[in-house]
This record gives sequence, C-alpha cells and structure tokens, in this order.
Amino acid sequence: MEWLLLIGGLIALVAHHRGKKRSSKKSSTSKPEKKESTTRTSNVYSSSPQFEHHASDRNKKAAAPARWVAPGETIKIGSVKVDTGMFYLGGALPGQHDGRSGNCVIDPSRKVASSAGDPSGSSMSYWPSYQQMSPAARRTYLEWIARGRQDPDISVGYVFLAFYGLEHRLFVDKAFGEAPALLAEVKRLLQVYGDHHSFRNHATTFLEAAALVLSTELPRPELSPDLRNGYEMPMTVRAYLGQKLSSREPLDSDDALLWVLSLPDTSLRTPATRCFEELVPLWRHRYRARHPNGLKVTTPKKRLKLEYRAASGGFTGQIDVSDGNGPLPDITAISAPLAGLRDLLSACTDDLAPYSRLLGKKPEAKGTLEAALLLPREIDDATARTEAGNKIDELFAGRGV
Repeated sequence: MEWLLLIGGLIALVAHHRGKKRSSKKSSTSKPEKKESTTRTSNVYSSSPQFEHHASDRNKKAAAPARWVAPGETIKIGSVKVDTGMFYLGGALPGQHDGRSGNCVIDPSRKVASSAGDPSGSSMSYWPSYQQMSPAARRTYLEWIARGRQDPDISVGYVFLAFYGLEHRLFVDKAFGEAPALLAEVKRLLQVYGDHHSFRNHATTFLEAAALVLSTELPRPELSPDLRNGYEMPMTVRAYLGQKLSSREPLDSDDALLWVLSLPDTSLRTPATRCFEELVPLWRHRYRARHPNGLKVTTPKKRLKLEYRAASGGFTGQIDVSDGNGPLPDITAISAPLAGLRDLLSACTDDLAPYSRLLGKKPEAKGTLEAALLLPREIDDATARTEAGNKIDELFAGRGV
C-alpha cells in the first residue's frame, strides 16, 4: 500500500512539472513581435531610382552592372546579332543591388529560344520584363530589335519594353547629349505604334517632360485638335500658361484656345476636328470681339508641381518649373472663365457644321465656291474668294455694267 502511494506521488510531481513547463512556453510565445516600420519613398528627378529588394536576394552574388549599348555596336545574344543599339545589356542597372535587374535590361545569361515563337506576346505579363519572359518571347524581342523595331504587327508589350530603356536613359542616366537621338526614336515609335492608346499617352508624356527638362524657355505649344492627352492637361501647356499667369499678362486668343483644347474633359465634335484649319481663325475673330484686350485671369495660389511617372514603374521624377518669383502658378486651379470659353468653342463648332458636312461628302470641295458659301462670314478664305470672283467675271463677261 505504501509503495502505491509513493508511485502516485511521483506521478503527480511529474505532471505538475510538465504543466509548469507548458505554461512557461505558452507565455513566452504569446508576446507580440515588434514590427519594423516601413516608409515608402518616391524619387525626385535628381535622385537615382529606388528598387525594392528581397531578403532572399541578399546572399546572392551581385550581377554585372548593365550598360547602355549605342547604335552601331554589334552584340550577340544567343544566336541573334543586334547592331541597332539603344538598350541596356547586363545584369543590374546602376543603383540596383542584390542581383536584381530592371525590367528593360537584356540579360545575356537568360535562355533564348532557337526560333521566335511569340509575336503576339501571349506569354508575357501585363508589365513586361525581359527577365520574366519566356525564351521564345526573348527571341522575338531580340529579332524585333535587330530588325529596327518597326514591325507594326508586333505586340505592344515589346514596344513598351524598349521604351522603358529610353526613358531610363534620358531621365535617370541624364544622357542629355543623346537626347536628340532618344527623342527621335520615341517619335518614330509613335508613328508606328501610336494607334495603341496606352503607348501613345506614355510616349507623348515622355516628349512633353523632355521638352521641359531640356529647354530653358517655355514657348507656346502648337494648337492642335489632339492636345488632350489622358486625364491631365499636358505638362507643356500647364507650364506655358503658368508662365503667363506669373507675368500677369492677359490671355490672348491662342492662349485661351490652347487652354480649352487641352482640358481633359474637352471632347471636340467632328466639325471642329475635320475643319480645325477653319476653326482657329473663326475662334480668333470672335474671341477678340469678346475680349479686345485679352482675358484677365486672377493668379491662383496653387503652385505647379509636375511629375514624370515612368511607364516602367521604376522611377518617378519631379520637373522644376519656376521663374524669378518661384514655382509657377497652376492653371488647373482656375475654373471661372471656362464656361464662357466652352460656349464660344461650341458656337464656332456649330457654325462650321454645314461646311464640315460638305467636306465629309466631298473632300475635294475644299477651296471651291460651293464650300466658301458655307463658311461663316468672319473667315477670310482668299482662295475661295478669288474663285468666286472669277465665276462672277465669267457670268458677266461681255455684258455692259
């Protein structure tokens, strides 16, 4: 009986010890872990781009720095020879670490298929990256570059991939000496692939930002029915009109038309787009009749902040637009005169509608007497007037007056 009591006591002692140990372990693991705070930053134009790094990359060997390949230098990647240049070759872009490269860099260590097999870009993600592309897509991309980047049927994903390198070269590397060639290439790509809405917006914004960065002057942008671009006023228009506001000069007819044409919510009707050549002088005449001394606009307190957001997602740059008085005023903060300007534009468009309908049916009628008779009387069509005079002379030829 005594030995049974002894065994029971030992069992109770062991159970108590284990319970205490579990309680201690539970207490130690239930303490909340201290979380490290993270701050997301975006770069100003003068800074290098920042890239996210993963802990798993830290122990990897850093990739060779990527370098810019100029046109004329022959590079062989896989079995493809490329001499058109204008791309990055290597592992990591300057400023990157841990062996991670930018999406535009052609990494020669990546596998390339023996033949192209993805011109439609079906194997690529929405955000193309050379590193993440399939070997067949890499082959397609390299052959497209080698042939001059001009196949109109290629997937726009490949076009964006090349564009990523061009914007990085100009705005991050600040290769301003190469700017004429870089801008010419973007304009050429726009001619071939400008029908793609997204690429057209990004490429147009690139050219606007480049114009502001590379020039010390702010000339008035050219009047065009295609001024509106995306959800914001073009940067060049905002900068130019900001300069006008800063000088406290009244807006002349072309300034006002530039303003209303570039508004994101302006949608020109067919008579205005088809007959833009006639719309401009009609607008000028009627605007001057309404505002003979120009339109005085109160300078807003809001200052202009222009930012270039790279299509690649790799960097963000701020563009300095200021004068001797500091940052320029932002015309997007003004709305009061816009109702009147929109009404004037609408009236001009309405009065060009008969003329527009004629040209829609008979484009060859432009400059004829028939067309001239449909134009608003304020427009001075010298060609049509001369033809009308000749017709009248023919009608009364040989008759006494």
